[in-house]
Amino acid sequence: MKCTFCGNEVMKGTGIMFVKKDGTIYNFDKGKCEKNFIKLKRKPANTKWTELYNRNKSQTKRSAEKKEKQIEPEKEEHKEHKAKHEEHAAKHKQHKEKEHKKEAKK
Repeated sequence: MKCTFCGNEVMKGTGIMFVKKDGTIYNFDKGKCEKNFIKLKRKPANTKWTELYNRNKSQTKRSAEKKEKQIEPEKEEHKEHKAKHEEHAAKHKQHKEKEHKKEAKK
């Protein structure tokens, strides 16, 4: 059995079992977990020392790393595209200058 709040294993014959009027059963390994969950109404996902918080935190890190990996190739492609655009703009400018010189000679 696991603690409803922190996720630690609750050994048989130990811990606290809390049963609500609607029949929902909560198991706690320590009074600390019971107080945080029932009396203080804290959520395990927002309490740093719980298993759920640490699991969510590691998933967030993984998703952030995936986003960074996806963004990096796009940046490189963008740089290549920008370089090609600058080359094209320089060629266009040279062509315009040549045409302007031809018109000036006439």
